[in-house]
Amino acid sequence: MKRKLIVLLFIFTFASSCAIAERKTVKVGYYKDSAPFMNGNSEEDPKGGYCYEYLQYIASFTGWKYEYVYGDFSDLYEKLLSGEIDLLGDISYYEDRKNLFHYPDYPMGSESYYLYTAYPRDDIYSLDLSTLNGKSIRIGTDSYQKYEFNAWLEKEKSNGNTINMDVTEMKFEDVLEKDFDNGEFDVLLSMDTIAEQQWEPITKIRSTDIYLVVTKDRTDILNELNAVLYEIHMAEPYYNAKLWEKYYTSATSTRRLSKIEKEWFDKHEKIKVGIFRDDLPFAEYDEKADEVTGLVRYFESVLHSSFDVKSEIEYVVFDRYQDANAALEKKEITAIFPYNYNIEYAEKNERMLSKIFANNEFVFVYNSNYGDGSKDIVVAEYGKRAHAYAMENFPDSGKILCKDIDDCLKMILNGEASGGVFSIYRFNRAIFGKKKYSNLKVISLPTQVSLSFCVNADDYPFISTTNKLLNYISSKDIAAKISYFSMDSKKYTTQDFLNDYFAVIATSAFVFLIAILALLATMDRLRFALDYDVLTKLMNRRKLAPYMHNAYLKACKKGEDFSIMIFDLDDFKKVNDTYGHAAGDEILKMAAGTILKGIRQCDRAFRWGGEEFLVLMKAEQHIVIEIADKIRSEIGKQRVNFDSNQIQITATVGISTYKKNSTLENMFLEADANLYKGKNSGKNKVVF
Repeated sequence: MKRKLIVLLFIFTFASSCAIAERKTVKVGYYKDSAPFMNGNSEEDPKGGYCYEYLQYIASFTGWKYEYVYGDFSDLYEKLLSGEIDLLGDISYYEDRKNLFHYPDYPMGSESYYLYTAYPRDDIYSLDLSTLNGKSIRIGTDSYQKYEFNAWLEKEKSNGNTINMDVTEMKFEDVLEKDFDNGEFDVLLSMDTIAEQQWEPITKIRSTDIYLVVTKDRTDILNELNAVLYEIHMAEPYYNAKLWEKYYTSATSTRRLSKIEKEWFDKHEKIKVGIFRDDLPFAEYDEKADEVTGLVRYFESVLHSSFDVKSEIEYVVFDRYQDANAALEKKEITAIFPYNYNIEYAEKNERMLSKIFANNEFVFVYNSNYGDGSKDIVVAEYGKRAHAYAMENFPDSGKILCKDIDDCLKMILNGEASGGVFSIYRFNRAIFGKKKYSNLKVISLPTQVSLSFCVNADDYPFISTTNKLLNYISSKDIAAKISYFSMDSKKYTTQDFLNDYFAVIATSAFVFLIAILALLATMDRLRFALDYDVLTKLMNRRKLAPYMHNAYLKACKKGEDFSIMIFDLDDFKKVNDTYGHAAGDEILKMAAGTILKGIRQCDRAFRWGGEEFLVLMKAEQHIVIEIADKIRSEIGKQRVNFDSNQIQITATVGISTYKKNSTLENMFLEADANLYKGKNSGKNKVVF
């Protein structure tokens, strides 16, 4: 009996493994130049986008293996009809298509046709569609866009709105977005899924469901697809909506101010915004420079540049929320930023809140050497977000209020408190690089605080405009700005250094001349350790900031050339795993030396982290590319002798060159993205 069970188990296991191995290959039409619906134009390009993620989710249920066929809509549509591909996404539902291919039971999303102008215009606006009369539009002959446009004109006519536009019909592929952007015609009919962010929506023509359709002869695929979509719909009824929001949140965002909003800003030539002291990444007032930095200044710049708001923004700095609230109530300020998002509280107090733009995370910090949890918890600075958070989420714990976060951390270190509650941003800034806090333990707290703008209810036009602003800026851009300002806020000062190494300095003060010289030597080494990577002797991240900002400012103000290149050693982990970390260190030193030899005296090289190096160059792009490729080639030629082995490695390089209106964040993202492209397309190359 036992032997039979073993045989049956073997047969079952073998059959199962065979079943798993037999994955069905499905041919999918992949649209070129269709981001964010589908990213990438070939097998060499990184893939992503709404439809790509949707397909991968379906494959997690079906086990399908996709074979991608690339092309534009016309090519892929013909291949769908002829059976050369099995699946094609983004197909609207029309009755006359039902017999051409199979629509599944559930759509993959919904898209809308809009009339757009290339930018906000005073002579065309949605509240008066008669402003479209006489305006030029180009329409594809025999296209569904023409069908939708004519149907809309008839609908408007039946409602008493006769609209006469200057219509030019041409081949669909000849209706070019670049001609629209250049002002060769006034209005473009386009789907929100492919609209450019800067276009201004005038009116919606029609919304329609879109489907991932199946070619006529593959009913087997249709049946599997319907079964999976039913399962997804039952388990995650809002899956499509969440995915759509991820990729298309700003597809139809408007930068046009309403009449009420314009009148409000015309009346308020100066707007006072209340911010809080020491509140990066959101806002910080630098008393020496007399300027405000942080996310709030980014929002201000977009408000002025993209929404054409002329009002001057003036910032008023507060130490406590209570003081800012009192100033808002007295109308001494117009808005508070940031403000805890609580719409019920806002309504009861005649306030108005914007949409949520970010979440503030909090941490509980304790000293593992003092495990007694009977003591009170500490909170820094009465009236800040951490204080309110602790009062609400730790109601049964006693609270000790300190004048600042350093005093709180000192009490935790000394065992005078069980722990403390802090905003993650302020805590990271307080402990950055400080040796004395190295033994503290940190727990992320589950509840987050959502943040918004707050005004008095009478100033609601400011909030409606701010919501348009937050619709226009992608959540990814906001997150990137928060990360940037968070990194910029972390500073390791000379005083921090003295605090960390006071014992060494105090002891050395009692030693005569020889000891003093030794101390100076030690100080030099410590300074070197702060600014340079000990292994490669290259400058480190801390040293990068002043060089980078100086080069960037000269590029902005004087037009000097400026590029960032990121070197990443290919398959470096294999070296460590095969030969050991000592061998890896030799490889890093070789790569650093090769980079230093390859760049010019005016260029700067840095150890960026791990196996990554960053170089700042002030040269024309073709020179930067030439130097980068030469260094890459030299690294690949080197042989590092370690024990009895000769180790060889290659490097991939991502480059970003300053262009007009570039930001440092965008340059970093571009260089990193180019590096990523190089890594995913074979490595050992320069991508720019």
